[in-house]
Amino acid sequence: MAQLLSLESFDNPATEDQAQNATYQDGYDAGYAAGQSAARDEAAALSEECVQGINTLDFTYAEARKQVLDELAPLLRQIAQKVLPHCVATGFADQIASLLIDATENSIADAVVLHVHPSQKAAVTQAVQRTSANVDVQTDPKLSEHAAWVKHAGTEAQLDMDALLAAISDTLSALDHIDNRTNTHG
Repeated sequence: MAQLLSLESFDNPATEDQAQNATYQDGYDAGYAAGQSAARDEAAALSEECVQGINTLDFTYAEARKQVLDELAPLLRQIAQKVLPHCVATGFADQIASLLIDATENSIADAVVLHVHPSQKAAVTQAVQRTSANVDVQTDPKLSEHAAWVKHAGTEAQLDMDALLAAISDTLSALDHIDNRTNTHG
């Protein structure tokens, strides 16, 4: 059984009509233009949908943030009003002693002058005696109860735990007043 090999010709047939080519090209151009227009419309719709989705996410984030802060605000306020003042009151003298150890670490010959509130003198003096620092503890009624003024070798430093607690309380009270407006641009 012999099989004959058949080949197809890819030459442009001479019988093709030029008018049919012009009609085909016009239809192709019209279809291409319609496809381009549909693609632009679909891209614009997707872009608008994307912008709406981002706006929704932004609004949802703001709502979630506000809800979390509203829930945490009472806890943080109680920490600032009860826990932190207790920590300051019980650890103030030890903090001063630690500060003095750091201040006199390099220069033992120079005496350190420490000014504290009169109500803290006994506790601070007792804490300083546990260190090997050469410290002159003096009272200053102008200082707040948990504040100290340290003078050593021409330098001065202030530790004011009461001001720190007030700043923390102010910051935490600002949680109730967060501006949740959203700015739209464009």
